[in-house]
Amino acid sequence: MSDYLQMEQLRFNFQYEIQLDDRINQANVEIPAMLLQPFIENAVKHGIAGLKGEGEILLAVSLKGNDLLFTITDNGKGFDVQAKASGYGLKLAEEYVALLCQIYKEQPTTLHIDSNEKGTTSRIQLSNWNL
Repeated sequence: MSDYLQMEQLRFNFQYEIQLDDRINQANVEIPAMLLQPFIENAVKHGIAGLKGEGEILLAVSLKGNDLLFTITDNGKGFDVQAKASGYGLKLAEEYVALLCQIYKEQPTTLHIDSNEKGTTSRIQLSNWNL
C-alpha cells in the first residue's frame, strides 16, 4: 500500500500516513490479497484527488483482541453510503468480503463504511485472525 500511495501522492499532492500497531507480528500475519486496494484507490480517486494538496489519507492497522482491524480514512467530500457509488469498485469489494466469509467460516470478515461531507472511513475487520 505504501508504494501505491507514494505513486499517487506524486499525481495528486496529498499527505498519507500508515499506522501499524506494535503488537502485530508483521512476519507472521498474512492478509488476503488485494483486500485493502479498492478502499485505498477509492480514498484517492473519489476522496482526495480534487482537494489540490489538502487531501489526507490514514491507513491504520490495529489489533482488537484476536481481530485484525484495518481503518482507511480520507478527508474528501464523502458519498451517500446508502445509494452507493455507480461504479463497480465498492460492489466488487463487498462481494470479495462475502467470499472471504465463505472461505474462512471460523474467521469472518466484516466491512463497515461511514461517509459524510467531511470524508469517508472504511473499516475491515478480520475476526480471530491474529492467533
